[in-house]
This record gives sequence, structure tokens and C-alpha cells, in this order.
Amino acid sequence: MDIDRTNRILTLVANIGILAGMVLVAFEIRQNSDLLRLQFINDDLLATADSETPMLGEDPANVLMRSIYSPDDLTYSDYRVIDAYLTRKMELLVRRYRLGQEGILEVDAWKTVGFAYSWFFGYEIGRLWWKHEGRSAYGHIPELVAHVDKVVDGLGADGPTESWDRIRSELDSSALQE
Repeated sequence: MDIDRTNRILTLVANIGILAGMVLVAFEIRQNSDLLRLQFINDDLLATADSETPMLGEDPANVLMRSIYSPDDLTYSDYRVIDAYLTRKMELLVRRYRLGQEGILEVDAWKTVGFAYSWFFGYEIGRLWWKHEGRSAYGHIPELVAHVDKVVDGLGADGPTESWDRIRSELDSSALQE
């Protein structure tokens, strides 16, 4: 009788162990599926951003500066460079947003890149791009659009040029004093 009872107890413990192992395997499969899904989201967002890189051409800084200081001189090719630049920046912002939503980053971590918004939208063509291209392209993420709208509305007209103009002025003053 003791052997029969011991066998039943051992069988029950073994079955519980098997059940616990199956639950653990199911959990690991689910976790791996979630990680794989996140990897696909991340890869897709990076691929979209990377697809714009060739459009930046050989001298995107020159085009960006021309768009700030002499926007009337821009060509369609220049606009395409600006579009690629802004699209790439937005895709990287969307990536941070998505990773926050998935718990990889803090939920609002994507909002901390706000200091860089002046370089994206702190000048006329950037604000117009957001108004005519960005808002509709990223309209599927209302929280992100609302945040960027708020930031864009709060930017001054001379966003990206302010620091350069101050530095340039001081450099010019230094040169005059020598």
C-alpha cells in the first residue's frame, strides 16, 4: 500500500513538473514571439529611415543651410534632400516612440529629443514640410503628431540659426579686436 501511494504521489509530482515545464515553454515561445515582433518593427523603421539616406546626396549640410538662409534659391532637388533629411529624422523619432510603447524604452523617452526639433522644424521650410508632408505621413500616430505640433508651434522663427549667428557674431567681433 505504501508503494502504491508513493507511486501516485511521484506520478502527480512528475505530472505537475511536466505541466510546469510546458507552461514555461509556452511562456518562452510567447516571449520570443514578442521579441521577434519588436525586432521586425525596429528593422522596418530603420530600413525606412535608411532608404532616405542616399537621397541626402553628397552635401546635405549645404542644402540645409541654403534652405535656412536663402530658401528662395532652392531647387526641387534641394527640396528632395530636405525631405529625405526630415523623413529620416521623423522615422528615427517614430522608432523611439514605438520602442517606448513596447516597453523597451521609457514610454515618453521619444519626447526627450525635443532639443533637436529646432534643427528639424525651426525654420520656414521645415515647418512647411511638417504642415504639408509630415502631419499626413505620421497621422497614424496621433500622440506623436500632437506632440510635434506643440513643439513646432513653440519654436521661434530663427531656431537653428540662433546659435550659429551668435557664434559668428562673436567670431567677427574677435577678429575686429585683433
